[in-house]
Amino acid sequence: RVNAFWGSYSQQKNMSNCEMLKNAELLPEIKLNHGYDESKANLEISDLKQAAEFRGWQLLSTEWNGDMFQSMEWLCSFGHRFSATPFAVLKAGHGCPECDPPDWHYDEIAKQNPFIAQVWHESHEKNEMNVFQKKCFEDIL
Repeated sequence: RVNAFWGSYSQQKNMSNCEMLKNAELLPEIKLNHGYDESKANLEISDLKQAAEFRGWQLLSTEWNGDMFQSMEWLCSFGHRFSATPFAVLKAGHGCPECDPPDWHYDEIAKQNPFIAQVWHESHEKNEMNVFQKKCFEDIL
């Protein structure tokens, strides 16, 4: 938890209380790149492929009728195949159901997924290899 908010225990130990509070506040608003042209009124399958590639994925489905709620087949960068709608991926921000739940390994994911990296590397160094275990929060409940 120290690393998640302050970088490391040694960095946190050397900060004043004011610096720690400032670092614990929300990050400034940034415009995310979603990997496709969001200004388009109607997306095409090429847009879905582009968005998938920006996430380090592949779009396995070869046909799409333009319905944002049509289930499509995807392959994440760790080899997990899953079904999700374009709306769930592009608009709701859902990802691979194998990678999203805890244990969280976002340092590893960010190395292969520019979409995640643009947010993750705002507060984590590129050389970190944290894994946040499934039960890491239970002691603070």
